[in-house]
Amino acid sequence: MMTRGKRRPSFQFYPGDWLSDPALSLCSFAAQGLWIRMLCLMHHATPYGHLCTPNGLAIDPEKIAGATPEMIAELESWGVFRRGDDGGIFSARMVEDGASYNKFIERQSKAGKASAEARRAATKRQPDPQPNGNRRVNQTATGGSTKRQPDPQPNGNRHTNQNQVSFLQSPSSSLRSPDSGLQTTKEEIDFDDFWQLQVRKESKSESRRLWEGEKATTSGRRMTAEDQHTAIDAYPYHATMWQRERRTRDKVPHPRTWLYQRRWEDEVPGMPTEDERAAEQAAAERRTFMKHCEQYVSAALRVAVDAAKPIREEVKRHCDRVQALIATDTPKGTMNAEFYKLHDRFINEVYLLLPKTAVKEIDGMTAQAAKRGTKVLTYRRKLVQELTGLPDPLDFEIAEEDCP
Repeated sequence: MMTRGKRRPSFQFYPGDWLSDPALSLCSFAAQGLWIRMLCLMHHATPYGHLCTPNGLAIDPEKIAGATPEMIAELESWGVFRRGDDGGIFSARMVEDGASYNKFIERQSKAGKASAEARRAATKRQPDPQPNGNRRVNQTATGGSTKRQPDPQPNGNRHTNQNQVSFLQSPSSSLRSPDSGLQTTKEEIDFDDFWQLQVRKESKSESRRLWEGEKATTSGRRMTAEDQHTAIDAYPYHATMWQRERRTRDKVPHPRTWLYQRRWEDEVPGMPTEDERAAEQAAAERRTFMKHCEQYVSAALRVAVDAAKPIREEVKRHCDRVQALIATDTPKGTMNAEFYKLHDRFINEVYLLLPKTAVKEIDGMTAQAAKRGTKVLTYRRKLVQELTGLPDPLDFEIAEEDCP
């Protein structure tokens, strides 16, 4: 059992997951309300995710205000919560999320200590590679002090890692490919993601074989990644239909049967058509793109805080233009193309505001890159971003390859 890690004031709640959970949707509203109360108690419990007090004493669910034995039996019969070997109630998802959070905190702590050690070591042993060049760029581009100090990171970005330190020292440094991380086909979905949706958690091994394509379905075809995505989307509609029909648990198909008969291809009342799914997919992609743009704007504004006044003002103007763009009803593909036009214009304006020493250095490195067949504008954009610490759209999954 997991012990309590660093205490958190809140936990993540996903309304979409709550509304689409087939097992929970088959419970009464009263039972669902009781489950919310139990989750709040589990959040403050030790171990995390178990129905007990912060001191580890088990809580009798029937003693929770408003709870009845019928509600508890209802939640348990549909598998909303689980019981441990000692009979204690716990939420499998909360236990998993709590363990992941504690591991994340531990990794962050180790990474922070390692980063601090690396910076201290670099400050001690690394000489200034260009005494009269990059230091000046750092001071002017980011508004730093004119006091002479060792500068182990010539690009002026305080949060840059050691790989970025060598960027301006070596024109042959590899640049991130514009299509890195992009996916042209859908990824396979892990079987456990499908299994956790099931109302009847039976015949797991056979269901897994069907899901992973080891066994063919009734049509002789094996499930593909596309089938997996369609099945995941369709199952909540089937569960809702079973609820409306007031089916008992034994009348709900096994996941093995549901997959073998390719029931996700059935027409179920309320399921969106292909056109509606395509429209929703486009809307979801647009929302994701807007979210990434907002993250990009926030990163740029953080850099602007310490930048010289001309660059700071240009950053603010650029962020205003990006915010105005994503506030329109422009389709995602067109919006992406317009975003890159704004970004290229912005980087060019910043380039013109850099000191002469920085411009001369960038021009020299760009000329060398051109001889190797590298795209000049793309390479110069990378150099300006590295020198000033301004964000790269690719870091926020804003892919140039998506432009029409």
